[in-house]
Amino acid sequence: TITPLAPSLNAFIFKETWIQRVAGVSFPKATLTLHGSKKFTFSGPFLFTHTGITGPAVFSLSSLSAYEIFDQNHPAPLFIDLMTDLNFDQLSAEIHQLISAHPKKIFVNILDMMIPKSLAEIVCRELHIEKKHGNEISKSDFSKITQWLKHVPVHVVGRASGEEFVTAGGIDLSEVDSQTLQSKICPNLYFAGEILDIDGFTGGFNLQSAWATGRLAGIHLSHQ
Repeated sequence: TITPLAPSLNAFIFKETWIQRVAGVSFPKATLTLHGSKKFTFSGPFLFTHTGITGPAVFSLSSLSAYEIFDQNHPAPLFIDLMTDLNFDQLSAEIHQLISAHPKKIFVNILDMMIPKSLAEIVCRELHIEKKHGNEISKSDFSKITQWLKHVPVHVVGRASGEEFVTAGGIDLSEVDSQTLQSKICPNLYFAGEILDIDGFTGGFNLQSAWATGRLAGIHLSHQ
């Protein structure tokens, strides 16, 4: 029996076109939350690409949500917390402190003290405050800025085809002897590696699985 198959450990493609302007910008730590049939969350490093995002945190999130279906007609909301080590109050305090220190600066030039300039420009443009100075930022603006940085709103419309590392799904493990990896249905038939319904996060886990199951199957096959 073959369980449902799906690509895993892949990059995500976004609906938003502003992504192109921040391609190459990376964050060593962020929290990504995908809303599909349920909520999927993972924290770690990621990188903006010309079409979406990639990187270890993205690969792991794609593994958790391997069977989710989304496309241009059915986008899946995804929120990125760029300031995962700061809560809303702490982030607000830091931004307020920067504004107090540079009240006459254009706000985008204040925000780029916290995040890369290209992304700061996107934030200000999306919130329609690109021409405002620090002392012109209203309470409403302030709330929206903090919300945006803690929940960058994007929509996943696809997976980067051809770039996935593994396939989720495979031969149903209930039909395989876990001690020998021999088929319970067809004697002397052994399975190993990705053909089995086994897939893990990025970090060498899938390679280890392939080597370990390959060795186990080989040892028992050689005894036949």
